[in-house]
Amino acid sequence: MAQPDGHTLEVVDGYEGCAWCTACGGCEESIPTHCPGEQMTKLVEQRVYAGALDYRDGRWVQRPVRGLLIRFTPNPCPRMDPGAIDRWGTG
Repeated sequence: MAQPDGHTLEVVDGYEGCAWCTACGGCEESIPTHCPGEQMTKLVEQRVYAGALDYRDGRWVQRPVRGLLIRFTPNPCPRMDPGAIDRWGTG
């Protein structure tokens, strides 16, 4: 279902309330504010999920996050690899 922010959301079967965007690949917390219109890389998706990166008004916006702590619950979203955490500089 197309959204005003450009995302095309589909509900994940078997996960009530869990949706992902077929256009950018974002799932739940890794869905940016506006849809970039193309598949995000795994690294970009992780940064969006962590709150360090967002896509708004046609451009990527970095958001500094210090003392970042990410907690994963078992299989929060079937499309996301919960063990795929890499380290990056946050400024």
